[in-house]
Amino acid sequence: MMGAVLNLVLAVFDEYPYLDLLYAGTNLALAAVAAFVPWRRWNPLWQLLLLPLQLLNVGYSTVTFGGFETGNAPYLVLVHVWIALNFPRWVTLATAPLTAASYLAALLYVEPAALSVAQCLILLLVCVLVGLAVTAQLAAQRRDRDRIAQVERWRAALTATLAHDLRSPLATMQTAVEMVREESDEMSAAERDRLLGSVQRQITRINRLSTSLLDMERIDTDGTLRLDLAPVRLVDAVAEAVEAVGGAGVAVQVPPELTVEVDPERLQQMLINLVGNALRHGRAPVVVRAEDAAGWVSIEVRDHGPGIPPEVRRTLFTRFGADGAHGDTVGLGLWIVDQLARAHGGRVRHEPAQPGARLILLLRERVPSR
Repeated sequence: MMGAVLNLVLAVFDEYPYLDLLYAGTNLALAAVAAFVPWRRWNPLWQLLLLPLQLLNVGYSTVTFGGFETGNAPYLVLVHVWIALNFPRWVTLATAPLTAASYLAALLYVEPAALSVAQCLILLLVCVLVGLAVTAQLAAQRRDRDRIAQVERWRAALTATLAHDLRSPLATMQTAVEMVREESDEMSAAERDRLLGSVQRQITRINRLSTSLLDMERIDTDGTLRLDLAPVRLVDAVAEAVEAVGGAGVAVQVPPELTVEVDPERLQQMLINLVGNALRHGRAPVVVRAEDAAGWVSIEVRDHGPGIPPEVRRTLFTRFGADGAHGDTVGLGLWIVDQLARAHGGRVRHEPAQPGARLILLLRERVPSR
């Protein structure tokens, strides 16, 4: 567009204004194609169709205007800046020789000379270096942006974990307090002690969860969660999680000698979410079993309910996915399990059962150094 405006101005003073007008018209046509063709509907590489048209336009101006237009090299460098800003590095490397060759052909047509070859070699080098420099800078900015996004994603996950896991103990405490207040005259001392013990356990759990707020400072600059790894006796961790969710009827089949290297707090969050999910959405019996699997520990939570509908399975471990589909939670529990499992180098998956569903958490016996 700027070239078209310049040529329209030159046409007023030029001895052959029709050449300037013709060149301005081609520039305007190219600008119209670039501006009004719906490029976003197609693959971005389709925009490269503009490049040969523009090279023909520049070659035409070089031949037509002779020495005056041999200064098109800076303009071609700007073309390669556009390429570097919008396309991968290989496009810069592939198009630079084409740019130099088209410019060389136009220069040799005007005035064959060794100087033209030297100019084009310099142009080729400049186009490549400028394009690579711009591409490298953009890649660094994208990496920084991705790191920041990952840090924010973990911060959101930790905040969601805290909010999600506070709901259950608060509900338990509220129920226990209401029962003590409403039935205090008829309640036995043993029953009162049982309810108050439940409240005390939930208070302890809330205190433990509240310390998770400090996790906001445990996010590395590369967006990973720093884990306080320790060997944990798995049967004790499962028993504590079952007690925390009030799963008195949950069957635990975990070898007493089985240990796993994990962050104990994170393991509790994963187990509580898995067992709580089975109790809420499945049916008894709920069974938690674990086994050693060649360097991995497989922890399976099985219920005997109606199972997970096929339309829910594809979003089972996404944020606001599976739990939200049941209408009683905001859909964070299984997403939290997936995120924490990945932080340990593990994974979680679903397998259908007849009847019910299996949620299988895989953790390494020892987490590789990071």
